[in-house]
Amino acid sequence: MKSAENAKRFARSLLEIGIEETLAERFLADLGNFNEVLEGNHEFSAFLLNPMYSLEERRSLLEKVGAEIESTTAVIKFMWVLVSTRSVKLLGDIVAAYTKLLDEKAGRIRAVVESPFDMDADTLGEIEGKLSGATGKEVVVSAEKREELIGGLVIRLDNLLIDGSLKTQLEQMKDKILGGVG
Repeated sequence: MKSAENAKRFARSLLEIGIEETLAERFLADLGNFNEVLEGNHEFSAFLLNPMYSLEERRSLLEKVGAEIESTTAVIKFMWVLVSTRSVKLLGDIVAAYTKLLDEKAGRIRAVVESPFDMDADTLGEIEGKLSGATGKEVVVSAEKREELIGGLVIRLDNLLIDGSLKTQLEQMKDKILGGVG
């Protein structure tokens, strides 16, 4: 629990700077890029956390990677704070917390649409429009393919679950039929 609190604290601090500099969205992209590099390159991650290497060596490599992924100076400095406090392992949680806080500030919510098939951009756009209309907020939709659903959709919107899957409908029918038999 403490690591989630720390991640949120780090995220909130960076978001305040991002809003001040009108770079909040850019900071999110930079954090995401650093997170991808760390997840995709365990040697880099291990190097940053290894006290056998001097702080200067670790800082130099961090700055080189930051320049390579075209990160803002503020996010590179933020990453250095994570390295020097041995908090780099929180980066994934920080990205999630930062995204949530930024969405709250922007009046935006995220939805995940699960379906048994790949959904095209037009369909996702239509769902996004309907959800935006229903919630009165900007909705950012992402899709996940789940073949076990058979048919229909499951929509996860913040803490709301809308289950219109064929599988659930069949289970409900079964419960009604078996409930009427007993």
